[in-house]
Amino acid sequence: MINQANLISSMTETINKWDHEIERLEKDIDKVDAEAREEYSERIKDLKEQKRAFEEEIETLEGENEDSLEEMKIGFKAAKQAFKDTIEKAKALFTKK
Repeated sequence: MINQANLISSMTETINKWDHEIERLEKDIDKVDAEAREEYSERIKDLKEQKRAFEEEIETLEGENEDSLEEMKIGFKAAKQAFKDTIEKAKALFTKK
C-alpha cells in the first residue's frame, strides 16, 4: 500500500532538489562558450518546464485512490530519469568543444 503523504513528501523533496540543480545551471551559464550557450539555455528552459509539469501532477494527488497513486509513482520515477538526463545533457555542454 502506498502512503500518500510519504509519496507527496518524496516528490516535493525531489522538486526542491531540482530547484537547486536549475539554479546551479543558471549560475554557470557564463562558463559555457558562446556557441553552446543557446542550447544550454534551452536545456534550462526544458528543466523548468519539466519541473512545473511535475508540480502540477503533485497537486492532483490529494484524494487519489491506490491505483492512481501507483501510476503517479511510476510516472514520478520516469520524470526523475528524464530530469536527470536533461541535466546531464546540459552539463555535457561544458565539455563540448
